Amino acid sequence: METKDRKTYLDVLRVLAALFVITIHVIEQYDELFTGGELPAMVALNTFVRPAVPIFVMISGALWLDPARKIGPRRVAAGVCRIVSAFVVWSALYAIAFNAVYLKQDARNVIIAFFRGQMHLWFLFMMACLYLLIPFFRRISQSRRLVAYFLILSLVFTFILPVVRSLLRGGAAGVAEYISSKTYFHFTLGYAPYFLLGRFLDSTELRRPARFAIYALGLASLAASVLLTVFYEPARAQFTTSNINAFHPFILLQSAALFTFAKYGFSRLSFSDRSRAVWRFLAARMFGVYLVHLLVIKAVCRFTKLGGAPTFAALMVPIAVAATFAVSLAISAILSRIPVVNRYIV
Repeated sequence: METKDRKTYLDVLRVLAALFVITIHVIEQYDELFTGGELPAMVALNTFVRPAVPIFVMISGALWLDPARKIGPRRVAAGVCRIVSAFVVWSALYAIAFNAVYLKQDARNVIIAFFRGQMHLWFLFMMACLYLLIPFFRRISQSRRLVAYFLILSLVFTFILPVVRSLLRGGAAGVAEYISSKTYFHFTLGYAPYFLLGRFLDSTELRRPARFAIYALGLASLAASVLLTVFYEPARAQFTTSNINAFHPFILLQSAALFTFAKYGFSRLSFSDRSRAVWRFLAARMFGVYLVHLLVIKAVCRFTKLGGAPTFAALMVPIAVAATFAVSLAISAILSRIPVVNRYIV
């Protein structure tokens, strides 16, 4: 059974979320190569791993909003500073590697690329903003009713209404868009719902019927998303469809199901001290893995020449994911042993 001072299931989830992110970006590199039966299989895999960022945010919410942890303004400021310093270093590295060396762009474009950040570094902007709101979230999380109220508002305004608007046509769509533009309701938008949902699910003991209902909804959402994407989206849009973005109800339900399953599955396992230490070590390296993995993906793909493979591209995806994860983990582990770097960069 789990010890009270360490929740290994959160460590396991962090590692899984990093693997999910790598899988998403590997598939994005080669989505045009999938043919025949590979396409629906890759859509299914791409849909399954889409809770990656929501899971990362839910883990952070479970930890940062835990009332047992004393978190004051200095701790929040330190978290923000770590994110900012990581962005500065990694964005500069990516701008030099991709824009200056690979694309051979001029200094102006390299500087612009630095400020914009490589595509996955948007996560740092988002998390820095969530950290700034932690004092408010911690107050909200002290009341179960307030958390439930916030999550209900989020369900309506963040997840359901956007989908309803997208389904409307003609005059009804115009009216819905007009009303939405006049409400200026932004309080529950973005990833804030996942931040509080992580704390809610971590701190709430769910009875078996409730857990099974969450699992069933998560599986049904996964199946529905895959079927809707394969049968109703054009082939070229099947990996960018709104059915598999973080603010679709399907992904919300999948994320809740995965988090809940991990909590009640892994938390009931008898982890040895060694296995807990391994998961703790791996989880601590995942921030570095996230930051470096795009550089590794480019190298792995060039080495395996996957970009030129005309067939069986889907068979190469797990190989590329495993190789990227292993190399990224090694780099992150090495960097974590360097003083200062391990505190501010990875």
